[in-house]
Amino acid sequence: MPNWVSNVLTVTGEKVELEKFKSLAVGHYPWDEKISVLCFHRLIPVPPGLNAYSYHDWTIKHWGCRYGSGAASLDVESERELVYWFESANSPPEEFLKAVGKLWPNLTFTNSFVEPINMRFAWVHEVQGDSFDSRPTSIDAAITNWREEAEIGDQEAQYNLGVCFFYGKGVKENMDEAVSWWAKAAAQGHDDAIEAITTMANCGNEDEL
Repeated sequence: MPNWVSNVLTVTGEKVELEKFKSLAVGHYPWDEKISVLCFHRLIPVPPGLNAYSYHDWTIKHWGCRYGSGAASLDVESERELVYWFESANSPPEEFLKAVGKLWPNLTFTNSFVEPINMRFAWVHEVQGDSFDSRPTSIDAAITNWREEAEIGDQEAQYNLGVCFFYGKGVKENMDEAVSWWAKAAAQGHDDAIEAITTMANCGNEDEL
């Protein structure tokens, strides 16, 4: 199972351009019929004729991550911005952002991302046209955001908070807090939270996670 990177992508620009982008971004991947509000394949298409193994190599090279956007949602929509949340496998979609920036030079793409298990990433990528900027962001800010979202019932934020408490990443290690947040996420059907709870129950050893 990959380590999932949590991404918050903010797209800013004029209303007409944003409407065009939002409309074009909706679609599904060649390997999944489920419709996504932010489908990388719709914006930077995978060439036809690739097999399951070729997909992986192509997406890593051209998107910067495997599989594209997972569990994507459009959380904020206004006349000046769109804010998407999504997961990416193992790494942020840096190459995708660079390519989309060139195709949509009148829009600015700002992606804040963190990989919660190992906290390897806590960065912001900003793209406009050919311009690309990369800078670190605060783990504390990510945890604050997750806590706010978790407290209003967001299952992904609940799972991420559980991971942070389990490993002591950005917060003091606390198994009770980890299990509590995972249990809340699992109750909503979050697969990784269910797996974490099940593993702890079966092995009785936190080191196995």
